Amino acid sequence: MNEIESNILLSAKLKGITIPEENVNILVSQMETATGELIKLEELISEEVPLFMPPLLSKVQKPDEG
Repeated sequence: MNEIESNILLSAKLKGITIPEENVNILVSQMETATGELIKLEELISEEVPLFMPPLLSKVQKPDEG
């Protein structure tokens, strides 16, 4: 059992509910997939956003101008 499974089962126990093992496995798989997709998105944003952000950053840093 990994940390995610343990946390799901502990949360369920604290709430007084039972989650079938098959559902826990599906949920863990979905969470791992989502985490992987978020990591990819974060990498994409970190590569692409600097091209668009300088004008926004300059306005944030100097809000009294423009």
